[in-house]
Amino acid sequence: MQNLFAQAPQAKPPATNMFKPLRPGNIDLNARPIVENPDETFSTVRSITVGFDDGEYVLPTVSDDGRIMTTDEAIDAFRKSGRHLGVFATPDEAEAFAKSLSNEQAQQYAPLRGR
Repeated sequence: MQNLFAQAPQAKPPATNMFKPLRPGNIDLNARPIVENPDETFSTVRSITVGFDDGEYVLPTVSDDGRIMTTDEAIDAFRKSGRHLGVFATPDEAEAFAKSLSNEQAQQYAPLRGR
């Protein structure tokens, strides 16, 4: 009898795991509202980076009620809730993480494109 588990591929960790935040995000990425964009793509986090005294924060601009927020609205939502996608030491690290996260979310939600 052949051992089918011996050839099973290893689960590939998300690319965002290669980033070392000062503090990890506190938002469940699998329970985000989905906003359909005019170009038929989808957004779940659509983030911005904002520097505060204790680090560079990655903040979602997709609200919990499923709309795209302005930068000021996203910052205000963070100040009220404390929810973020991660805190990094530098703007470059935060931007690189945000880009990687966006790519991962696009792949995760790609099946929605042809619905």
